Amino acid sequence: MKIPSLILTSFLMSSCNLMINHDSKPNAEMLESALTTVSSSIDEQANERNIPKATKTTNQMDGPLCPRTKASRCYGNERKLSLSNCSDGDTLTSGMILLTYNKDNCDFSQANSIVRKNISSYYKKGVRNNILEILTTNSTNYKNETYGNGSLLSSNNDGTYKLSISGVKKKLITEQNMEIYSHNIHTTKDIDVYNEFNPDNLRRAGRVVTGGTIDVDYNQEGITMSISPSELRYVNTCCHPITGDLAIRYSGNKSGTATASFTGECGKLHYQESGQEKTTIELSYCE
Repeated sequence: MKIPSLILTSFLMSSCNLMINHDSKPNAEMLESALTTVSSSIDEQANERNIPKATKTTNQMDGPLCPRTKASRCYGNERKLSLSNCSDGDTLTSGMILLTYNKDNCDFSQANSIVRKNISSYYKKGVRNNILEILTTNSTNYKNETYGNGSLLSSNNDGTYKLSISGVKKKLITEQNMEIYSHNIHTTKDIDVYNEFNPDNLRRAGRVVTGGTIDVDYNQEGITMSISPSELRYVNTCCHPITGDLAIRYSGNKSGTATASFTGECGKLHYQESGQEKTTIELSYCE
């Protein structure tokens, strides 16, 4: 039986949309996976919520504003938070977050305090018009290396902090459960965190994130992006840094280097690979 050309064309176009209905820039997606993991690991303990934009966007998701786990009641040395369709503006979030402290009563006020963040059954609807799943259970990257157990924030004796990411996995999927990308995120060198206005303070206003190295494995493509941040600065109205630089190195099925700099506008960076033209990347979600 001959299929009418119009129907065949519509079917092929629909199939293509299912396959590629996302921003096709893997550089933006990998940077986004790394930077949102870093920011949210700090924001969770700082109790910094993600405030929707004052002007609603076309993708605005209505729902109660997502709280932070720091505001949850402490039981022994743990805080737990269950989210159900709460809003960060352009996304709806559901899932479970667990903060585990090395001191009783969830104390993080002293030197050598440690808090670990883990996530389970965590979904964000609306990320790049699809669904983002975030896991911290052990998972394997394209190099057959296993990472997991979330992120760890520790306090130093001088009012500064260290952040390490043991292992986070992010998968972007369609509503039909087709996988668009799979990223494994971990640090190979700890990141320094401090507040230039108030020591012993993790709030966004005055926060600086610098040093360390974050690896993002793009499992479908067999590419690793290694990101070294320098003097990333935040303000209280944005979940992303607004100034600062990133040195980037690629390995695996892609080689070379790149640089990226925040523009002073929330979530926007200028990105440039060696020998290529400069492009603008916009981070699409808060975590």
